[in-house]
Amino acid sequence: MKRLVYLFLISFLLVAGVEISDAATSKTIYLNNSSGNPITTGATLKYYDGGWQTAIDQGDGSFTASVNGTSIMYTMTYKLRSQTITTSDPIVTFATVSTTALVKDSDGHTLTGGTFSYYGSGWSASFNSGDLLELLPGNYSVSMKYNNSGEQKNGQTVSGTSTEIVFTTTTVTPRLMNCTNTEDVPNSTFTYYGNQGWKANQATNTSIEILPGNFSFSMSVNGTSKQTNGIAVSGASQDIIFNATLMNYVYGGNITYYSNGWRTLTQGMYLMAGTYYFNFGNIQFTSFAVSGCTMEGNVNIFKTVKHDGTPLPNIPIARNHYYSSYTPVGTTDANGILFTSDQPTGNNNGIWKYKATKDNSIQYIISGPNNIKFQTSEFVTHVMHTDNSPFEGIKTEYNHYYSSYMGMSSSTTDASGNASIELFPGEYKFKATKDFSVQYKELEILLPGTSATVNFQTSTFVTHVMDHNGNPFGGIKTEYNHYYSSYMGLSPSTTDASGNASIELFPGNYKFKATKDNSVQTEMLNIPASGLTASVDFQTALAEAHVKDCELNTGVEGVTVEYNHYYSSYMGLSPSVTTASGIASIELFPGTYKFKATKHNSSEVKTVAIAGPVTTFEFNPTRVTFNYPGTVKYNHYYSSYMTIGANTYLFPGTYNFRFYNGNTLATQQSIAISGCSMNQALIFVQLKNSLGAGLAGGDFDYRYGSGNYSNLGLDNTGNGYWAFINGNPTNAEVKVKYGGTSFSKTQNVKVTPVFTFNTVNVTAGLFQSDDATEITSGTTWQYRY
Repeated sequence: MKRLVYLFLISFLLVAGVEISDAATSKTIYLNNSSGNPITTGATLKYYDGGWQTAIDQGDGSFTASVNGTSIMYTMTYKLRSQTITTSDPIVTFATVSTTALVKDSDGHTLTGGTFSYYGSGWSASFNSGDLLELLPGNYSVSMKYNNSGEQKNGQTVSGTSTEIVFTTTTVTPRLMNCTNTEDVPNSTFTYYGNQGWKANQATNTSIEILPGNFSFSMSVNGTSKQTNGIAVSGASQDIIFNATLMNYVYGGNITYYSNGWRTLTQGMYLMAGTYYFNFGNIQFTSFAVSGCTMEGNVNIFKTVKHDGTPLPNIPIARNHYYSSYTPVGTTDANGILFTSDQPTGNNNGIWKYKATKDNSIQYIISGPNNIKFQTSEFVTHVMHTDNSPFEGIKTEYNHYYSSYMGMSSSTTDASGNASIELFPGEYKFKATKDFSVQYKELEILLPGTSATVNFQTSTFVTHVMDHNGNPFGGIKTEYNHYYSSYMGLSPSTTDASGNASIELFPGNYKFKATKDNSVQTEMLNIPASGLTASVDFQTALAEAHVKDCELNTGVEGVTVEYNHYYSSYMGLSPSVTTASGIASIELFPGTYKFKATKHNSSEVKTVAIAGPVTTFEFNPTRVTFNYPGTVKYNHYYSSYMTIGANTYLFPGTYNFRFYNGNTLATQQSIAISGCSMNQALIFVQLKNSLGAGLAGGDFDYRYGSGNYSNLGLDNTGNGYWAFINGNPTNAEVKVKYGGTSFSKTQNVKVTPVFTFNTVNVTAGLFQSDDATEITSGTTWQYRY
């Protein structure tokens, strides 16, 4: 441990001995002014010798520094500015420069009253122009202020024994002139905005010296002013010219304007361009634009107002310049005002005829150059119900051009039944329209600023519907023919329990229709005057279909009777299917209609003219009985067959029938059904030989009892055939004729409808008596029956 400490101390001493082996040198640094005199205060000195160090101020204009190096950097700081000298000289001297900033005019004359400052390490305090300052050499920014103007010069070099920095002003002369710049406007003043704000007003044509830069100038005359910003001032001299507008209006009254108070305008006055309040007599303009070289001419102010005095905008004004010809003057603005100054003086001491037009209504006024007021009147259309109560929602219109009409305000009457339009006084035609019914009225108003009303009133048109007995018929749709072939509903949409529906229309002659099940009746109803109620009657007729057995004269039950109500569609009568009475009916309005009766999908259609109160017509189905022991089926629907029995009713027509022997189809026949009834039996007849084979040529007859025979027909095939015999026989006799012979059978056709006949094979021979040898030649045979 002791050995280590010892070695450390030896090393330290060796190092320390090295550092102090060279002795430091003391050097003196001086700061003198431009005259060589020492500057004893306000300066600091730093030097760099292995690092920045501060020299010792001796207070006599000198500084001392203890340095070890040879070439040393010295930095002197004085009055916000530093100067650096690097030298190895033992004596170092810093010298300031006598510096000043001056303001001179463009002729080189020095001006007083300016102040300046300079920028070193910051901006200095202000000094009066011409003051001498001792500054270290270098480049400076210098700012001069003079006469509310300022200029800054950068990069100004201060060197030598003295430096003078000169700022040169511009001679500026603000002028207010007419628009051609040929004449100065008197009694005008100006001001400008610089680094001290707005300068006090000065008379125009007064020259001022100001430093170059951008300025705002304001020119005033007769209480009006105009400011222009960003005016660049430069050079030796500069005129700044403003132009004023010459006011030369000719007006038969007092003109005032507002600019820092109300002022009276007289001819020949100048005003600065701008927007002002102007009064022409009692008419005020809140944004009256003054501009241009001259505002002159005969002032005519046209004012258009509604009946209540409120502004009436967008009204065209015209002047009568030749007989019935008019020249457009202009259109009133949103405030109902049209200002003109271009109207000619006119004839008869400035008298002109003017007209204002609104919706083709016109008002004429003869006047000179002054205020001219046009005023409308209020034309009110008032619409009432039949009961005199206000009618809301009715469109009323004004006849503005030939046969053309235009809407009112509002487009339909309000809750009070009113609509209105502003028109110039006169007599005009109006119309009210409800559901295409129209009433026309005329209204005349002679004086502007007044209001009058024309009344419109509807009447009540009632449709009353009765059934064929004269009873009220509820639920029937009735309509009013409002447009060509179009109809619209009444209220209620169908008749009420009293059979009534109604609509309010303006008086006139109108067509109405009532519709039931697409049957229609139309009637006309005329009500000649307003406020009346009248009705038109509609009455249905009873169309009564009787389905009867025309032989028994009894009703046929179970038949569906329908009415052709729409194209190929049918609707049922009441009841939907006939009862034992065979009667079904429907209430329809008189006319010609098609009816259909249907039983077992057989039907009959009849066209019937229906007239009131009751029209009866008949359907007569055929009562069909086939006296056949097996099952009989009728082709009632497409490929479907239904079983029928005795006394089945079918409407006339040709139908397919099937006759069965047990479950076996015996025959299918197409049978024409007609007449009041068909009572027939179906039998089968056939002739066979002795061997049972069919034999062609049999001719068949039949009869009942001992009556005459009726021929059934010839069997040309030998296959037999089915045939109908009239009546409902228990026993029928059928006879076949063949080969000159005949044979008959009597059978109960309800049990055995098949008649089969057989021939007998007869053989005749001639033999000898002695030996029974047959004689085969020379013999002929005959037979008779």
